[in-house]
Amino acid sequence: MAAKQASGIGKVALVLGLVSMFALMLTFAVAAYIGRHFPALVNQQSPAMLMLGLAVLLLVALALLSAILAVVALTQPDRRKGAALGGLLLAAISLSATAFMVIVGLGAL
Repeated sequence: MAAKQASGIGKVALVLGLVSMFALMLTFAVAAYIGRHFPALVNQQSPAMLMLGLAVLLLVALALLSAILAVVALTQPDRRKGAALGGLLLAAISLSATAFMVIVGLGAL
């Protein structure tokens, strides 16, 4: 019996999950830095805040894509599942942390 091959889709899901998680952490860190050191920039018309909001939306879409690809990779027969599970876990962490930060941010209003 031959060894199972790694799933290419699972590897892509893992990489997208890593990118989305670290980029979301960086985006929230930049937003916190701007809010702390440049409070005049924190308003709805600020181009900096609009770009950060757009970045969060795009990175959430990337995390969702990672989760979808991970589920697809998990359904592939005769493939290893480690990378797909890692991608799914990272996407879930990214989406949960983003939801938590949005809820906390809305509570601060």
